[in-house]
Amino acid sequence: MRAVRRPAERCLDAIDAMHLSQRVACQPAGRYWAFQWAETGAPVLLSAAVVAGCAVRLRHGVPT
Repeated sequence: MRAVRRPAERCLDAIDAMHLSQRVACQPAGRYWAFQWAETGAPVLLSAAVVAGCAVRLRHGVPT
């Protein structure tokens, strides 16, 4: 009977079969909140830009 392989093991086997490698980079714990603010800030700024663009378009009217 075959042993049941976990998904992580199958993933690693597939990576090995394609002759790829993985690199893991760890960041210091002190940078945690800097990363959290960056990950939160980017979508918030993009959303604000979209809202501002919609407001300008609505304020000036939609060209026909």
